[in-house]
Amino acid sequence: MTPEEKKKGGARLERTERAKPKKAKKQRSRDEIIRRRVTILAIVAAVMLALALGLKLWIREPDITPPPAPTGGADTPGGGLAHTSDRKEGVYTFLLLGRDTGGGGNTDTMMVATYDTKNQTVDVLNIYRDTMVNAPWDIKRINSVYNANGGGEKGIEALKGYLTDLIGFAPDYYITVEWDAVGELVDAIGGVEFDVPYEMHYWDPTQNLRIDQAKGYRTLNGDDAMQVIRWRKNNDGSKTSVGDIGRVEIQQNFLKAVLAKCLKTVNISTVPKYAQILLDNVTTDIPLGNIVWFGTQALGLDMENLAFHGLPGNLNGSAWSRSYNNYQSYVLPDGEAIVELVNAHFNPYKDDVELSDLDIMSVNKDGSLSSSRGVVRDTKAAAKPVVPTKTPVEPVDEVDQNGPGETEPNDPAVTETPPPDPLESQTPPPSERPTLPPEFQPSDQPTESDVPAAGESPDPAESESPSQPPAETADPTPIPTPEPTEDIPPEFLPAMPTPAVR
Repeated sequence: MTPEEKKKGGARLERTERAKPKKAKKQRSRDEIIRRRVTILAIVAAVMLALALGLKLWIREPDITPPPAPTGGADTPGGGLAHTSDRKEGVYTFLLLGRDTGGGGNTDTMMVATYDTKNQTVDVLNIYRDTMVNAPWDIKRINSVYNANGGGEKGIEALKGYLTDLIGFAPDYYITVEWDAVGELVDAIGGVEFDVPYEMHYWDPTQNLRIDQAKGYRTLNGDDAMQVIRWRKNNDGSKTSVGDIGRVEIQQNFLKAVLAKCLKTVNISTVPKYAQILLDNVTTDIPLGNIVWFGTQALGLDMENLAFHGLPGNLNGSAWSRSYNNYQSYVLPDGEAIVELVNAHFNPYKDDVELSDLDIMSVNKDGSLSSSRGVVRDTKAAAKPVVPTKTPVEPVDEVDQNGPGETEPNDPAVTETPPPDPLESQTPPPSERPTLPPEFQPSDQPTESDVPAAGESPDPAESESPSQPPAETADPTPIPTPEPTEDIPPEFLPAMPTPAVR
């Protein structure tokens, strides 16, 4: 085929293609286009509505059910009170526990918080660790209840029962925080500005514990924070001591500073970091959806509406211990003052708490114990104690409820003896003591749990009367500051105070 024929054939093919009829494009009307778009929008809206409804059902305000009627009567913790009144709208209560795993896990930090979401106020009541409760064992401090009942959920439920006897209601939820979380949180928020109120210098080589903090306003990192909230006395020769009551006040002020910094720094970038710290160190029975709801409510919280209160009572009380043959320091609650404080700031119910709702312990003139309900669960403590004229003070392990070699039939079983609290120093066996010159060897002084700071506890060795033991006038002899020798490495020497950094 010649090129010309190819051209002719190609031309015919081109004409044939042009001759084929083209399919006409389907023209959509304006109404059809509108209907199509409306349908898409309706589907999207339905999906969004479903998600919104799902989130609303998940992120929701808590529905607090009335507590069950108590059983067992006045001889059971929490067994003498049944709330029948309505709840105040938007008011919720929490039990906050601080546990130091290095100190055996006792709940030495205990708070009850009431959050009024309508008025955006938070009130926090500090329950001192030495508060006396109507326990059936010898050492009746409230900080022993959790461990004495096995810890975990059983320990929490037992603690709620004792708190019901003490303040007139059981908290709605509990939050248990390991103290290590405080240091991690402080580092996560870039430190906390805080005015350290004292020169803090405490040294205990047997537990590798050193607290060295200069007085003054500065930014504390996580390690600084942990030292500050653990401190309550010096042993560097200065004799500075604030006891457990003073330590609680320092912790209150520090937690305020932490909360204020958190509210300032919380944002999308910091939430995952904070959440991880909480997941690692916090145990709670608050459902996740309720936690998110409380979080959204707290965004409107003003620090001016956050108030701390201490449990009213005799902060320098004491009672005889038959297990250790000495006086133990206690906070003896003031029932009337507690009722007034609870009804003014903490009671989530519309009906007032009455004094008859509480189980308040007291020490009689002869040294025996009494309960405002007329039933002392530890029957031996209800009798006048036998107090020797001169009785040496024996070291006390606050975790163990019995004396050495003694078994009380009413004492709860302790499955294991945790390690001692960092600030509750115990003298180690001679084989484990560091090699020190005689003048620096550990003495036979009572441990800190036996002889607390000045004003905390009387000394039984100086009194023949169980009803009026004399107040202690000084701390145990502080450890002097030695010079380094071949037997004393420099790292075991107490650090000298450093000037405040402003």
